[in-house]
Amino acid sequence: MSQTADYIKKSGKFVYKYKFTLLCLAYFCTISILALYIVSKPALINALSFILVLNILAKTRYTLWLSLVLSVVVSFDAYFAFVYSNQMSTGAMASILETTASEAVAVMTEVIFAAFGCLAASTFLILTSQRELKKSIFSRKASVILLLIYWIVIMPATAYRKVKALQWENFIETFPVIATNAVVAANFPLVYIDISTFITYLHERYQMKQFLKQEKRMPDGISFDENKESPQKIFFIIGESASRSHYSLYGYKEKTSPFFDSLAQAAPPVLHHYNAYSPASITRDALRIVLSFSTPANIKPFFENFNIIDLANKAGYETVWISNQDKLGESDSYTGFVSANSARSFYEKTIVREDLNLLDYLKKAYTPDKKQFFVIHLNGSHAPYGERYDETDEKCLPGARSRTKEYDRSIHHTDRLIRSVYQIMKQESSSVLYYFSDHAELVESGGHGVLVMDHNLFDIPLATINTTAIPVDSIVRKYADPRTSLINSSNSIFILSEIMGYNVSDENVEKAIQDGLYIFHVDRNVYLYKDLLPK
Repeated sequence: MSQTADYIKKSGKFVYKYKFTLLCLAYFCTISILALYIVSKPALINALSFILVLNILAKTRYTLWLSLVLSVVVSFDAYFAFVYSNQMSTGAMASILETTASEAVAVMTEVIFAAFGCLAASTFLILTSQRELKKSIFSRKASVILLLIYWIVIMPATAYRKVKALQWENFIETFPVIATNAVVAANFPLVYIDISTFITYLHERYQMKQFLKQEKRMPDGISFDENKESPQKIFFIIGESASRSHYSLYGYKEKTSPFFDSLAQAAPPVLHHYNAYSPASITRDALRIVLSFSTPANIKPFFENFNIIDLANKAGYETVWISNQDKLGESDSYTGFVSANSARSFYEKTIVREDLNLLDYLKKAYTPDKKQFFVIHLNGSHAPYGERYDETDEKCLPGARSRTKEYDRSIHHTDRLIRSVYQIMKQESSSVLYYFSDHAELVESGGHGVLVMDHNLFDIPLATINTTAIPVDSIVRKYADPRTSLINSSNSIFILSEIMGYNVSDENVEKAIQDGLYIFHVDRNVYLYKDLLPK
């Protein structure tokens, strides 16, 4: 009995002496478990390996800055684990690294408390753990040896078993960088996944710069017919973070889209709307597909074939890019690559972006009796929702402030903008307005661009207003899935091509419909949209 009591006493002293180190280990393990949503032995060993790292840092001079860098990286992992129950993806990292200053400020106001909490917890536990380990008898040399064994033996062996178990040999051979990142994500969800994801992102950027050197061409099966009727004015409006489930146009309980509703209820209806979904849940990937002939499964046409601005230029339109997003160079983002060939461009420069201000640019660029193709890129309903509406929207949708209420008001604000665009559009008797959102939004549970298998991340509004004799509604419906009548906005470039006077072969139409059955998620994998729907 005395031996048992002595053992308990010693154990208690050990726990008390290394209480913060044990808490830090528990914190690392929790992050790893939540990131994978399973208890994984490789992930737990991954977490344990960082106690070795902390012991090395604790016993090495001038390493405080390394400890703080580690705290920041761990806080990213903690944020994604605790808030979204997943891990940093290449898409999420790209969004972080490519975001503009104004958008970064906007997003931070939404996540500041959770992000700061993760950073504070990570920094506190790492530094207090190191203070304990500094006095421990466990040597730095032993930690270095064990860490090297982990890096050189255990990690490669774990990865090899994963590749064999999933039969990923061909995947690794064909896409070595992306496949390696997938293996790391499945086994090493703490810090190592961030390093791997960053390398994957840099590799993607390198490939993009190489592709930019290629000469673009018209896709096979698409040709311009100068004898076909085409509109004088096309207004291609890109919304932001708008979910069709929050539009009264689609049956939502609040009157969020009164202008759209009025046109849809006219006799005959001036507006047609469709049950659409986005090919991706973040702007960079969604617009890469929508604005080009690339697909969720094939990025190459983005670089090899003409994009939507190229097509409009070749069809005789003056192309005008009007944006509430910051201007990025053509090698900095997919959208920048597309917009670079516009004949004219206007970018709002204020910190807090008001979509209604874009109307001044539109009026300035509008030229009567001239073929013009306007791209109007909105801030729409991007977080923080409270900055996306004004008193007019609040009066129309009164009630206590909440995330949902503010989001609904932002939808109403976009509806007002489109009403104003319509007033300008009516100055020309031959015009088409095409509105859609880049992706949708999980309003209450986390925004967008998160790795969850939820169709609500992708379900978007798509509407057209047509004052020409061109059968725009028939063209749009031709690209819908005949079994479900759902349409992927990835087919927008085909639809706009036909509206501008291009002929599209039946084979291309059928391929577009088949490609449109898929979405490209932030983990860089392709999924069938139908698999996201509730069973």
